[in-house]
Amino acid sequence: MHSVTKLIIPLQKIYRVDVVDKFGNKLPEKKIQGRQISVFVRDNIVNNEYHFSQINVYADGKIDVHCGEFVNIEGLKALLKSGQVKTQLPENVQVKIYPFGTFSITNVKSFVREEEFLKEVIDMIEELNNRLTSGQKCIALFREYEKTKSEDLRKKLKEIYYQVPEYKRQFLLGDMDGKDEVIKKAIHPAGAGVGGNE
Repeated sequence: MHSVTKLIIPLQKIYRVDVVDKFGNKLPEKKIQGRQISVFVRDNIVNNEYHFSQINVYADGKIDVHCGEFVNIEGLKALLKSGQVKTQLPENVQVKIYPFGTFSITNVKSFVREEEFLKEVIDMIEELNNRLTSGQKCIALFREYEKTKSEDLRKKLKEIYYQVPEYKRQFLLGDMDGKDEVIKKAIHPAGAGVGGNE
């Protein structure tokens, strides 16, 4: 019999206060809002080991990947490409979940690709700045397209649809049965291919 452990980590609102700028000049106290998101970060010392970690994403675009190591979106993209930060783990690596312990994993089934995770982080920054996320833009464009059936709007809808993280697309219209089928039919007329980002 296999043992199954369910780990639930509540994510809370966070904020950062910068005391000095990069030149050492004192800054007026200002709270910068942020949010957390889960990811695997490769250990810099122990080979083949990953930490299940929360990275901090802030409204000003700074991302704290590990203990105050700040990057921007391009920096995070590079870390994802290099494998330093991952959402899809290979077989037989060690995973550390502090403070519970370390274990090996097999039969890995990953649901979030790195490029889709990046889209989620971009949306988080937009949301923290009270701007529309890709999903909200997609819904608004779809409603407008339904009224006009404009080819220009269809092209824009197709573009923004693929900016929505893949694992969130089926929930765009809040219909668990039809999912996002009506949007897909709108952006891919009869006879057109629907694979990938085409």
